[in-house]
Amino acid sequence: MKRKIQLLQPWRHLNAMFCVILLLSLTSGCLPDREPTAPTEIDRPVFQSLSPKLGAMAVNTGSVVKMLFNERMDLESFQDHFVLKDAKGISVRGVFAILDTAVTFAPETPLAQASRYYAVLRGRVRDAQRSSISLNLGGEPILDDATLIDSTWFYTEGKYSKSGFFRLYVRDRQSGSVRVLGNLDEPIAQLGRFAAPEGMALSSDGNWLYVSSTNSDSVAVINAQQNSITKMLSVGEYPSAMTSIGNYVYVICINGSMVVKINASTQSIEKTFSLGFFPGQLAASQDGGTLYSIDQVTRDLVLINANDGTVVKRVPNGTTQVVKGELNMHSASGKVFVCDARGHRVMTLAPNATAFQTVQTFAGGIEPLMVAFDASSYFVVAGKTIYRYDLNSNVLIGSISFTGTVKSVAVLPSYDLLYATVNSNVAIVDIETMTGLREIGLPSSGIESVISSISKF
Repeated sequence: MKRKIQLLQPWRHLNAMFCVILLLSLTSGCLPDREPTAPTEIDRPVFQSLSPKLGAMAVNTGSVVKMLFNERMDLESFQDHFVLKDAKGISVRGVFAILDTAVTFAPETPLAQASRYYAVLRGRVRDAQRSSISLNLGGEPILDDATLIDSTWFYTEGKYSKSGFFRLYVRDRQSGSVRVLGNLDEPIAQLGRFAAPEGMALSSDGNWLYVSSTNSDSVAVINAQQNSITKMLSVGEYPSAMTSIGNYVYVICINGSMVVKINASTQSIEKTFSLGFFPGQLAASQDGGTLYSIDQVTRDLVLINANDGTVVKRVPNGTTQVVKGELNMHSASGKVFVCDARGHRVMTLAPNATAFQTVQTFAGGIEPLMVAFDASSYFVVAGKTIYRYDLNSNVLIGSISFTGTVKSVAVLPSYDLLYATVNSNVAIVDIETMTGLREIGLPSSGIESVISSISKF
């Protein structure tokens, strides 16, 4: 009997194993699916920098994109995970290369001038050992196509090249100074400590900048090439608005109801005209023979002989209050523009015309403050918006709005960019598309007017 029992023992174990297998087979369909565990990657590559830098301007159109890492990368992984696009989203063809721990992308053809490009780098780029990239985000690796780099550049070779930029002069009333910008966005200098700077004007050759210092009854003469104040000219009381034409600079002295004529060759006062009325704003004809101002009492446009200060003509402009906005003139056409801010309109006076024509009106209490020009259009600063109109038809061409109130604009003589002062920023706007390219923050809340240099530096 003992032998029989011993012979049956192995079958018991087999039966038990069969039951376990049967049970597993019945329950396997209820278990959740599992993906294989990804192999542990050590010494992940780290992205360090991109050249050109994010938001860079004045980048050469033949530049290569350089991505720097902490170790050598796998070049093939960049083929589908890096792309350079233009503003319309069209990819740029190019060639990748390895340079030590850097990966470069060279466009096959030069990029377009004055255009924006976007560099996009996705997460699935790897090093030479095929380890995925890390951004040091809490130790979590980037295993998908999350965007690592999404930058905007403005390529400006040629008309905006570093060898020939127009300088910008920004009046900073808070600090009592004039800030100088160059290379599109580079702060060059901060000039003076003026007592309430009010007006600015450049000589016709662009070599001299004049700034009226209202509370010191003087005009500063600044060497625009050297960014240095050479002298202070004592003028009448409360100098304010200024204009320049030919070899002369004119400044209004409000309290004395007069205009001071400054010779830009000798940097001296040549004449002083007593106007006999309370002037506001100032402009000059292209031939330099006539000055234009607003009589703030009668609100007439007054034409003044620039040689002797005599009143040539008066033209009523129909305003019912003191003109708050600026007086501007399109030299080529001879049209005079008056911004009637309180009347919420812009008026023009054609050459030899006897009456003003209202060309633009603004609803909602918006006050037009000034007008600037290019060859075929004019720009109106009104509230938080800059409007561009056709010079002949007065039809709206385009506009751009900001979060803050626009105080002043300056159109480059190249007619491709305009600069606008908005709050404490100077905004750069592409004229053709009326799109903002960049805003330059300045450390002041008193940023007001801006003018452009006449010649390149």
